Amino acid sequence: MAKRMISPEIVDSDCFLSMPATARLLYYDLIVRADDDGFVASPKKIIEFIRASEDDLRILITRGYVITFETGICVIRHWRLHNYIRPDRYHPTIYQKEFNLLNLNNKIYEKKDDVHLVGQLSSNLDTEIRLDTNSNNINNKENIYDIIQLEFGRPLSPMEIEVINTWDYPLEILKEAVKEAVLSATFSIKYVDRIIFNWHKANVKTLNDVKQYIKKFHEKKEKKSSLIASESIADYYGEL
Repeated sequence: MAKRMISPEIVDSDCFLSMPATARLLYYDLIVRADDDGFVASPKKIIEFIRASEDDLRILITRGYVITFETGICVIRHWRLHNYIRPDRYHPTIYQKEFNLLNLNNKIYEKKDDVHLVGQLSSNLDTEIRLDTNSNNINNKENIYDIIQLEFGRPLSPMEIEVINTWDYPLEILKEAVKEAVLSATFSIKYVDRIIFNWHKANVKTLNDVKQYIKKFHEKKEKKSSLIASESIADYYGEL
């Protein structure tokens, strides 16, 4: 197997660096274990070995760094940008069925059917993600763009829009995430993305779940602030 390379063009981007460290580590491990065409036979095994999670793979899929197939095999989407393998060292992938489902556009793999179905790792992983193309979802995305631009007081960058397009929550929940960022005086898509990721980890699914999560979060934050203030007062009186 030839030495594996990683392109700074991909891993130094804001989109990549805004992902959790565990998702980035999983990406590196998938690259190291990929064959000469970028295919990985057992991503589930790698997830378990490095103690990553299903969420990490989901993030790599939704951010467009990995394509998965119904067989459980996955491929590194930007493999040809990362690696060039000399013809005398190159060994074609044995996963020709999956390989034939792809096109190579500007050294980037895309599925030929272009239906934005990223597949399923296995029946146990439930990582099938569909980019919803119905009119309601499109309107929701357009609405959240407008809401964020109004709240942040500035236009969104193409990279920020790419991150927003990975959010898989109803508009009413996305609005609450933006509201939390604004109340924290943090006008950053990365911060909103982190809020949404934490809600997903906490199994937040409805607007009521969001309100309960926010309430508990702020109660915990206020309690911590009170303890710090009490300790500071105690230290002050101790100095008198």
